[in-house]
Amino acid sequence: MLSLSIMNRYTNTLILFFGMFLTSFGQNTKDLYSQTSFLDKSLDLYYLEKPNASNFIFEKYEASYSEFEAREYTVFFKCLNDLKLFHPEAENCIRNFIIQNPHHPSLTLANFEVGKWFFNQKKYDKAIEYLIKVDKKQLTRSQNEDLSFYKGYSYMNMKDFQSALPFFEDLQKREHKYKFASYYYSGFIYYKLKEYSKALENLDLAARNEAYKSVVPLIKLNVYYQMADYARLIEQGQALLAENGTKDSNEVNVLVGEGYFNQKNYKKAEFHFAKVSSGNFNDDRLKFRYAFIDYKQEKWDKAIEKLKVLAENYDTIGHYSSYYLGLCYLKKSNKQYSINLFNQARIMNFVWEIQYNSAYIYAKLKYELGLYDEAAEAFKEYMSIAPEDKIEPESKELLTESYIRNNNYNEALAYMDKMPSKSIKIQSSYQDVCFKKAVFHYNKEEYNDALKSFDKSLNFPIEKNLIAGAYHFSGEIESLNRNYAKAIEHYKKMSEGYRFINTDYFVASRYGLAHAFFNNKNYNQSAETFQVFLNKSDYKDEPQKYSDALLRMGDCYFIQKNFKESLIYYELAIERKVLELDYAIYQKAIVCELTYKPEKAKETFAFLVDNYPNSAYRDKAVYQSSVIDFEQGNYILAIDKFTTFINSYPNSNLVPYALQKRAIAQTNIKNYNLAIIDYKEILNKYPLHSTANSALQSTQELLPLATNGSEDFSQLLSDFKAKHPQATGLENIEYENCKREFYESNYAKSIGLLNSFKQSYPLSNYSPEVHFYLAESYWKQNILDSAQIYYEKVILLGSNNSLHIRSLLRKADIQLRKNQNSESIASYQSILKYSTAKKDIQQALSGLANAYFQKQSYDTCLTFAKTLIKTQSLTHFQTSKAELLMAKACFVKGDISNGVDYLVNVINNSTDETGAEAYYLLSKNYHDEQKYAISNEWLFTLNKNYKNYTSWIGKAFLLIGKNYRFLNENYQSKSTFRSLIDHFPDQDIVELAKKELETLNETQTNTIGKE
Repeated sequence: MLSLSIMNRYTNTLILFFGMFLTSFGQNTKDLYSQTSFLDKSLDLYYLEKPNASNFIFEKYEASYSEFEAREYTVFFKCLNDLKLFHPEAENCIRNFIIQNPHHPSLTLANFEVGKWFFNQKKYDKAIEYLIKVDKKQLTRSQNEDLSFYKGYSYMNMKDFQSALPFFEDLQKREHKYKFASYYYSGFIYYKLKEYSKALENLDLAARNEAYKSVVPLIKLNVYYQMADYARLIEQGQALLAENGTKDSNEVNVLVGEGYFNQKNYKKAEFHFAKVSSGNFNDDRLKFRYAFIDYKQEKWDKAIEKLKVLAENYDTIGHYSSYYLGLCYLKKSNKQYSINLFNQARIMNFVWEIQYNSAYIYAKLKYELGLYDEAAEAFKEYMSIAPEDKIEPESKELLTESYIRNNNYNEALAYMDKMPSKSIKIQSSYQDVCFKKAVFHYNKEEYNDALKSFDKSLNFPIEKNLIAGAYHFSGEIESLNRNYAKAIEHYKKMSEGYRFINTDYFVASRYGLAHAFFNNKNYNQSAETFQVFLNKSDYKDEPQKYSDALLRMGDCYFIQKNFKESLIYYELAIERKVLELDYAIYQKAIVCELTYKPEKAKETFAFLVDNYPNSAYRDKAVYQSSVIDFEQGNYILAIDKFTTFINSYPNSNLVPYALQKRAIAQTNIKNYNLAIIDYKEILNKYPLHSTANSALQSTQELLPLATNGSEDFSQLLSDFKAKHPQATGLENIEYENCKREFYESNYAKSIGLLNSFKQSYPLSNYSPEVHFYLAESYWKQNILDSAQIYYEKVILLGSNNSLHIRSLLRKADIQLRKNQNSESIASYQSILKYSTAKKDIQQALSGLANAYFQKQSYDTCLTFAKTLIKTQSLTHFQTSKAELLMAKACFVKGDISNGVDYLVNVINNSTDETGAEAYYLLSKNYHDEQKYAISNEWLFTLNKNYKNYTSWIGKAFLLIGKNYRFLNENYQSKSTFRSLIDHFPDQDIVELAKKELETLNETQTNTIGKE
């Protein structure tokens, strides 16, 4: 017999089944009892949770009920026992029983018992699978209560709250063991469904029961938190904490802290967070709250230390932490650290608002750091991801300004053109962009594009100075294009009503207008306008233009043969010691000659020759002085002077004229043979010169008078024509065509044409130029060996001093590039020997300094570089290059102090690649001295000011990453290297960044291992 306690668990079930057994079979009571006694024992053991023993009894007495229908019922309980024993086939056994016996009376019990077993195993999805198949009508009231609870609880744990809630609410209607549990779980579900009033109502009912009284308050605190009812949260939380020995003190302190946190009472929030035991403070969310409190209390350093660890996480907390860590660094004015963090935060997509806010701050920081190209891209990305109503109005203006500051005028204009309407500010920006774009094209000598943009800038004539500038530069361009009439039209607009008289361009436009009048042969107006310019300007401010204006005033009167006025201005120029003083002296001498003051003219010519040995007018002065004697009939003296001139200036373009006049002088004193020699020299050396035909005719006339008059003039003429065929008249045309292709940068085509010209005119007077342009064409294409061959041919021809020197310079530069240092030194020394031109001397000195640097002769390098710097009229670029070289030489010698001084000079005066290299070298020096923070400051400035020099930018960021590593700023170091790896265009830099990142990771791993 079953015990009473066990019998109570399943009496109703047995009555159900045994009632069916009694009705179905005609066996007597004794037989029935004898066959069911073992079943009682087996079921008794089943309900005593002894499945092995229960199965043993089932199997032991299996033969005695072989014909009894209880067999199926026994099979079912054996399957349940196997389930409890975790036999792998037990669930299939139950399934098969249910499938094979779809109408069996035990089917409801089967589903109920299996569902309950899975429920107890917390396999709620499996439990529901069976429990939903239970027929409630076949269960007792108590079993139905169990069934409702199992279902509700299972659905709740599967987070199917809508399905769970009706079961718990149904259980609330009656008195039973689940009543208060149903209130509790209903409250929990309403909490999850955000129906907080109902949640509190149910939780309060649950709290009436002692079992739930202690757990309800904590859930209610969570409800208050979700309701943002922080006052009640704090009040009840404080009350809980006041109770001695509350087991949930950590959780309560966190919630009360959250309450104060959301009330922005950060000091009290900090107090409660501090109460949380360290073992419960591993939650990153709570760590972030604690860091955020430091942030809100402006404890930037403390916040940074806490957030730095969290910012390395790639999750929601990491997203928030990167953002607020970036803000902390901003508060400390550390834009370089913060920009990496905002970059990270804008890439993450865990928190939408944080992402687009970070994108905005990142773009703005790029702008503030002067990285305008990157800023423009960042602003575009920000506006593409931020909601339209959340876009900062300032971002559109900063995007436009970024385009402008980065000289990306096309993008700026395209962006503004899309605007449906343009405010005055936008119109002003539009005018500004067009003007800057025009100036950009102007500086690149793209004059047609510049004109169009200047004209476009006048569509919005807002800023008066820019209007004036547009008129001025348009005039300049038309003057360069020799459209002087159009130039005058533009310049004259600057005079309308004196509107632009106080603009930056007014005085300069007077200068340009005067030149346009001059070139248009309006000499009276030119002189008047030059006078306006002189009245408005000062020699100290614009010595070059002021000097030129004085001289052109003299020229205006000179051309009009008003020699008295012209002499006044030439002498005024001499008195003011203008930059082209030698020209003023030369012109004064010419005026004296033309006003019949030959002695004064010769005296002035002599003064020029004696005092200005490097003057471009020295040969002209000597020649002109000789002409005065010639014209005065002093033939013997003239012959001597012409001879001196020819010997002293063999490359002067006046030599043919000097030969001609010397020949005439020889003829006049009847030295016919000597005259013929001079004429023949003209024919041989200058066959294309304007004096050649006259020389040929004069030779014909003089041959009969000469002592060797038997010379056949016909043969002379035939030889001349053979050597210098001019009948076709195509040589000059072909030569000019070759030059045009060269100057249009069609170097390959130019080479072909020049070689063809050489074949057609092997003895051309243009041979030096042809060889020079061939050399230059190869040089421009960096075909150095071929270039050198033709430069050497020009040097050997030696007929044109200018080309000779230029070829020597090019040859020396090629030798320097090839590291043929001794050869290049010899070539540069030759330039110093043969040329007196400042520019040539400066290039030679620069080349010598570089050659000796490459030879590692650093003292000699410094000597030549210093000599170069002392020369006059050296450009900023040349000075910077020399000082950069001197800095490198000093560093190699160990003279760090002087090396740094030279680099600082370069930085202060150079905005080109020279400056970028100087910044890098100075930063590298600070790195080597372990002054990593100072090194980074210089490197960030390099990135801001020299962003177009990709190579130096890549090297700079590699060094920035290294500096961060030595500063123990591993997050910043990694971020820098990753940015290079992901975005930098130079693959060599990318590979170096990968190696640096790998080294950093290995170092961190080894450090952690040791710890």
